[in-house]
Amino acid sequence: MFDKIIGQDIPKKILINIIKTKKIPNSFLFYGKEGIGKLLVAKEFGREINEYKEKEFVKDIYIIENDKSIGIDDIRKAKELSFINPERNYKVIIINDAHNLTQEASNSFLKVLEEPSKRTIFILITQYPEKLLETIKSRCFKIHFSPINRDLIKDFLSKKIEDVDKIDLLSRICDGSLKKAISMTDEEFFIKRKKRILSFLSFLKREKPYVDFLKEMSSEENTSEVVISYEEVISDMIVMKRSTDESLVLNIDFLKDLYEVQVLFSIENLLKIGELLFDFEKKIEYNINLALSLRELLFGILELIGGIYV
Repeated sequence: MFDKIIGQDIPKKILINIIKTKKIPNSFLFYGKEGIGKLLVAKEFGREINEYKEKEFVKDIYIIENDKSIGIDDIRKAKELSFINPERNYKVIIINDAHNLTQEASNSFLKVLEEPSKRTIFILITQYPEKLLETIKSRCFKIHFSPINRDLIKDFLSKKIEDVDKIDLLSRICDGSLKKAISMTDEEFFIKRKKRILSFLSFLKREKPYVDFLKEMSSEENTSEVVISYEEVISDMIVMKRSTDESLVLNIDFLKDLYEVQVLFSIENLLKIGELLFDFEKKIEYNINLALSLRELLFGILELIGGIYV
């Protein structure tokens, strides 16, 4: 049971116990970072409670998802499905990226949870549980999914690629997400990553002008991904201030560059830069004016590294 799913020992133990006792809650909330197995576990749980064999076609599991928003029509569909008798024991309705529920959809779904069908189980999956209504969360059995252990990621990647240095690096910078590690294996990712990190370090050293760096960041397709990489760079420099243990450094291939830059800053200023980046990342999540927020971020960093220059 759950043998093919990497990591997540605690969630698996909890769910195995639920299956054995046959005391199955009407609704679950699976939460944790993206790409760590939440959806895979939800699907496998649906198979197990319906006693499907490995190669059998599963009819009782439905997935509702939308990258941008999950609206009222999606919830109406979920409600309709919930009142159709399952082929086996339970109808399992998975709402993936549940943080994308609109306000109207959230209110409608809350009513569905208040009057549940006895043979329907809802599983909400999210990396942003704070975006869900408290009243929805309070009605769910919550299971937290942790980042996947670095050694487990290394072991998986070693079956896909041969470069041990690349495997080590990916296991560090994927943030415990196997999905993210897999997406990083192509050479184009490494080219973009190198350019981004060197540009950011150059900006911090006051070698790259504000205007040039602003243009570069404004042209990025995935600003959130870029900012997270900058947060990791700052985190590495803070680690280097506090410890000599290189195993704690994420961007190990930039060790020399990071060392040269971190000596220019106090740990207090590095922490403040990290806070500015984190605040900007949250503004991106909540769709706050990107252009204005980006300028505020860069001006804030400039004040910490010696003043504005163009």
